[in-house]
Amino acid sequence: MEKSFQVKSYLKGKSDLLILVLITLSTFFQFIPLFIGPLRYTFYLPLVTFLLIIFLQFIKYIPFEYKKEYNLAYFLFSLWLFYGCITVFWSYNQSIAIINLYYRFVYLLIFYSLTQFINTKSRILFFNRMIWFLLLFNVLVAFWEMLSLHHFPTSKRYQYLSFTPTGAFYNENSFAAVLMLCTPFLFYDYKKYYKIISDVLIVVVFIIFAAQGARLALLMYFPVMLYYIYKRTSLIFKISIFTIIIFSTLLLIHKFPAVGFIFNRHINNHVFSFGKEIESPLLGSMDVRKELYTLSVMNAIETRGFGKGIGNFERSISHAKKKTFSKDNNPHSLFFEITNSEGLISLISLSLIVFLPLFYMIRNDKLNNRMKFFIFWLVIYFTFSNFLPGNIRSIYLYWTVLSFVYVLSLSNENIS
Repeated sequence: MEKSFQVKSYLKGKSDLLILVLITLSTFFQFIPLFIGPLRYTFYLPLVTFLLIIFLQFIKYIPFEYKKEYNLAYFLFSLWLFYGCITVFWSYNQSIAIINLYYRFVYLLIFYSLTQFINTKSRILFFNRMIWFLLLFNVLVAFWEMLSLHHFPTSKRYQYLSFTPTGAFYNENSFAAVLMLCTPFLFYDYKKYYKIISDVLIVVVFIIFAAQGARLALLMYFPVMLYYIYKRTSLIFKISIFTIIIFSTLLLIHKFPAVGFIFNRHINNHVFSFGKEIESPLLGSMDVRKELYTLSVMNAIETRGFGKGIGNFERSISHAKKKTFSKDNNPHSLFFEITNSEGLISLISLSLIVFLPLFYMIRNDKLNNRMKFFIFWLVIYFTFSNFLPGNIRSIYLYWTVLSFVYVLSLSNENIS
């Protein structure tokens, strides 16, 4: 009996480390494909991880207090999942629909587990630093790609010399979305050395967005970057960082003329190309998105707001197309994917899930202005960054960040 008590006490004492390791592996496994190869393809790892966390909470090995403040969000998530189950009956391909339901069930597990687990100051700080290190890791990967012109085997640019960084993803859009989602964490409180690195990263990420030709990311990120540099850095840093950028760029072009030529052509083609979509097949992304979003709304109207069925965006769009700018039938937006596939009920549920933290934030008088800005920034970036990749179905980081937003909006934590 005494031995059993000791084991139970040990597990409680070590539960944070155990759970944080499990969450890190399952939520971020797609970012480490070359380092822990099998994890990249472990489809059921997140499901097993978060079911285990909930089980440990249920049997009290993880001490926690159930927070009723999240009940509305849990209800909306459950409604989103339940209505998705209903639409399976009129989906074109029910096997694809079931896979999408699996992903959504995992989103719910992530959301429930993390909102209940991240309930102390130390856990909040850990998650901030975890995502901060994730951003640092991806920035280093991006610079390796840009300087070497090589890419990971998971990239569509693998075995091609290309300046465009794609990270552990298939293309640069998904990579840009992840970077965009992580950048607000540069604003959070850190010790001196974290702050110095964050000051550099805030500018470096902008350079990566430019190299990717991620125009939406550049538009959303540029004013925030300027605000950060103006408010959070010293005059010496402001002068130093821009001087370093200019001289580093000139040195790179002088030392590696091929890299300089590729970079110059890439920037001209991808960044300074507004209004020139017709001139190059590389620049058709805006027209493609416009067509996809229009057809999504038309399909929702055609089905009287019930949708074409979960997981059947690609097929329903390909059937609806009359003129085609591209063969790309990926949704390029979670919101328009839901509009097309599941109609108004799921769209309203998802929208409320995403924007509800802003209501909690406004009502929470214990949060200072900097924390409120941080939460607002996270919600806005969650909303707009999902317009970048083809889809965010397997990017679990989105739901980890959203869970964290809920925790902060109902907490007493502040940014000094």
